[in-house]
Amino acid sequence: MLEKRCVSVVVLCMVLMALPPVAGGSQYIPESFTFSDNYYTVYGGPQIDAVLAGDNEFERGEDVQLKIDVYNHGKVLGFKSEKTPTTAEQIARAELEKNYELQVTTAIGVVCTLKNPYGAPVTINSGSQSAGSLRAGEKTQAPLSFSVEIDDDAPAGEYTLVLESTFSYQKNVQVSGDPRAGTEEVSFWYDTMTQRSNITFFVKKEPRFEVVSVSGDLHPGDKSTLTVVYKNVGEEPAREATARLSLVDPFSSTDDQAYLGTLNPNESATATFKINVDADALPKLYGLNSEIKYKDEHGDIKISDVVKVPVEVHPVQRTLGVLPALGAVALVIIGGVLWYRRRRAT
Repeated sequence: MLEKRCVSVVVLCMVLMALPPVAGGSQYIPESFTFSDNYYTVYGGPQIDAVLAGDNEFERGEDVQLKIDVYNHGKVLGFKSEKTPTTAEQIARAELEKNYELQVTTAIGVVCTLKNPYGAPVTINSGSQSAGSLRAGEKTQAPLSFSVEIDDDAPAGEYTLVLESTFSYQKNVQVSGDPRAGTEEVSFWYDTMTQRSNITFFVKKEPRFEVVSVSGDLHPGDKSTLTVVYKNVGEEPAREATARLSLVDPFSSTDDQAYLGTLNPNESATATFKINVDADALPKLYGLNSEIKYKDEHGDIKISDVVKVPVEVHPVQRTLGVLPALGAVALVIIGGVLWYRRRRAT
């Protein structure tokens, strides 16, 4: 006669999905769980930690993929005997329960969400990522990837994001029946938990440029000089810096670059450009793009982000033309001749 082994596992998937995960877990207890048959209480559980894999230093304005390794450092810290077995059947049940209790450190269905609770100057563009189930001592086979955009004007420095990991774990186990006869029944009490890990990264120190002032008397159909004052508002010097204007209609130039030299933090330099304005240009305020090419502290050539240069084209100036001027002179001459003739006649 074949022995029948009946193992009933109370998996509370629907219940766990309906309950909000909290740091201390839910308080739902399965109806099939009777504490009178519980021989042990285990202390310990999963401990989800996260570490940034690869580079942790980025430039402002950069779109990055944060690679994060997720680990389970869970441990069993100890057991407490809740009931002393007295019969051979009870001893068998207690031993089987103790073996199952060791699975308390497994994190089941880990879902990780990257959050920004401390107001780091970034935008997180990725949603939650699945890390699967992790036994104690395991980590994700491949890092989780989160798309993050560093703000263009992010100050240099250290920032912290938080990886929030939500999972189920085995809170307790109960064994009934007779394991010796293969008729044991095992009930698992699952709970939910959320744990948080800090993810620290740095925004690099580097030069950053702003336009302080712009001057120039530009009119349609004219050639003029445009003077732009740039300031290094970053944290590092820019060496051998050169400013370049990107000109589009109605502007053109044969001299769209200007050497600035070395700009230390909070220092300014003046660039002068020769600008041609089309005759049919509309008088209004325009925004020209400019870039600064420079060498960083390591001697590497860098190109700054686009720096906007506001340029105003003024209306055409109305002046006295050549023909009107000649006409005025002729009138003066004619008047003088007439006056002279009248005087001779008298």
